[in-house]
Amino acid sequence: MRVERKSEQGITLIEVLAALAILSTILIVITSVQLYGQRQFVQQQEEITVQSDVRTVLKMMTVQIRSADQDSVKVESSQLIAGDSIFSYDASSKELLLNGTVLAENIDAFSVTETAEREINIKIKGIGQEEQSTVLYNQ
Repeated sequence: MRVERKSEQGITLIEVLAALAILSTILIVITSVQLYGQRQFVQQQEEITVQSDVRTVLKMMTVQIRSADQDSVKVESSQLIAGDSIFSYDASSKELLLNGTVLAENIDAFSVTETAEREINIKIKGIGQEEQSTVLYNQ
């Protein structure tokens, strides 16, 4: 009696499990790269926003100082008074305020000094950023 062998085409359970393991590993790597990229994007967007806010505030202060009557521009402790505008810093909430209204958030440090030559030096540092500054000559 002759035994006919049937075709053994197909895949075994071990081959299926091996393919699933390889596919799972590839998907985990792709997902990890995607999540890392998203985290970096969000972090960079936050940094850019803080930098932009600091530049905008410096520009606004410059405009206020230049448009105010020069005798009304005063530096008191960590406040800058230019006409009717009072710029101040709230260290507990890390906010820069204009007349009590939040002008910028995530501000790590704010200092304003006036020299004997009436130079006004403004320094603002956003959280995780380098300090930005400007010097205005108040004649």
